[in-house]
Amino acid sequence: MNYYVKPDSKLNNEFPDKGTAPALEPADGLQEVDVPATSVQYFTRYWWQYRLLGNGRVQAPGNLPNLDIDYLQGIVDQQADKLDQALSIVDSQAATIKQLQDMAVESAKARAADATTIKQLKEMAVAMTKQLAAFQKSTTETTTNTKEGGK
Repeated sequence: MNYYVKPDSKLNNEFPDKGTAPALEPADGLQEVDVPATSVQYFTRYWWQYRLLGNGRVQAPGNLPNLDIDYLQGIVDQQADKLDQALSIVDSQAATIKQLQDMAVESAKARAADATTIKQLKEMAVAMTKQLAAFQKSTTETTTNTKEGGK
């Protein structure tokens, strides 16, 4: 694809001017360059980093990622591995959450059982207190009657 760029005179006309975006139509002061279809996206973003080689050719800077199919497939595979790891962690966390929920249910059941037991113990304590009071009353009456009878 052909673009038109303004060479940067401050850089010996070896690089396009950063302040002038590439154009699709020729104009005064612009130089025609042929950009490979695989580099169009990078060129339209980073045109000022491309070296002007003359004869309408440009050289990409060395710091741009490789667009080779095998390279890109490698990146996709790496991302798939990372995604698999993340999904495994999510599954593990879901299992842990399930275990914690089950433990919370069991704990609630135990608390309910404990509350019932405590209620029963209180009722037993009240009944025993009543029995003790009745026993003491009868013992006191018997003792009092015995003492009064013995006088």
